[in-house]
Amino acid sequence: MQVPCEELAKVEHRLNKQNALGAAIAGGLWVFPILFAWFGAFTLNADFGPLMLAVSGVLVGLVIRFHGRGYQKVFGVIAFVVHAWLVFLALALELIVSNDTWLMILGILYVIGVWSSVYLARKKVPFSEHRAFFELAEKQQHASRKKLKNRWFIVLPVLMSTSLATGLMAIYGVTTAEQLLIAQELDEQQQQRLLRAQKNEIDVTPQGLKALSTRQALHYAYAYFSGYRIDEYGRNKGQFVHSEFKAKTILIHLTEQRAEPRALFILGIINGGSQGSQQVEEAAELGDDYAKLFKTIEFGCRYDKNQALMLINGLSQLTDESPISAEIDSIRSYGFEPVCAELNTGKFEYSFIREYQPNSR
Repeated sequence: MQVPCEELAKVEHRLNKQNALGAAIAGGLWVFPILFAWFGAFTLNADFGPLMLAVSGVLVGLVIRFHGRGYQKVFGVIAFVVHAWLVFLALALELIVSNDTWLMILGILYVIGVWSSVYLARKKVPFSEHRAFFELAEKQQHASRKKLKNRWFIVLPVLMSTSLATGLMAIYGVTTAEQLLIAQELDEQQQQRLLRAQKNEIDVTPQGLKALSTRQALHYAYAYFSGYRIDEYGRNKGQFVHSEFKAKTILIHLTEQRAEPRALFILGIINGGSQGSQQVEEAAELGDDYAKLFKTIEFGCRYDKNQALMLINGLSQLTDESPISAEIDSIRSYGFEPVCAELNTGKFEYSFIREYQPNSR
């Protein structure tokens, strides 16, 4: 059967345009954007991860088809390899399996992706040109197959090296993006917690503090100092706005306006130095048990442990606060050395106010 020369020339031109090397390079390079699209879809909704098994196959097939312009089986092989590499990377980055995905569905979607990549990678012979293709490419090996750009020993190494390089870049990019998203989410959560904490702030002016009981005011002072709110009933209220200035403002108000010895003691601990030592001394003279305990421990650490122990034994008979009793029991068991290192830390401990019952309202 004679094939028209014009038809043969047209098919000859198409066969010579085949470029397996171009398809291999393009397939390897497109690993990066396709994997990032996979990551984006999975981040948007985890259920999109399995669907990308099929979608990625379609994308790979179209890329190989566009850049390779080929009719040979090698283009289907290139697409199969690129798609398999993409699936492996997605599995390694945990972009496929969601909690409620069935294994059978994953298998079906993978098969669809493989079939799509292989089917779309090769251009189809128009029906009107079948005879010319038969004459030029099937009856005998066409000369285009012998060109270096279509030889497997050139195409395969290029495909592997390009896919590996872009795959490693994609892994680095995806993991970096995940870390940035996690950091952004944590920052947003932190901002939300701060906003909630700010809504719970109180008025620390003298007029505002008049509305609070002494016990409430002490707990708000602790919340401002530590950045963590525990109400006067011991209930955990979560994060609070941190402001040492406002904590001191409350404590100064309680000291000056209500002659509150525990507030004076806490101020002395926070301030430290000679000023703090004087404030603790004054609190002890006003009868504050924690201030007495602190001064006794200080005396035992610096001067006479035996005499200090006698004073502490006497104090244990007078106090009703279990944190103070627990501290005394610890000193009796282990001596002064463990607590000496904790003196003058400048910390406002919750134990200072946990069971304290002020005389003022």
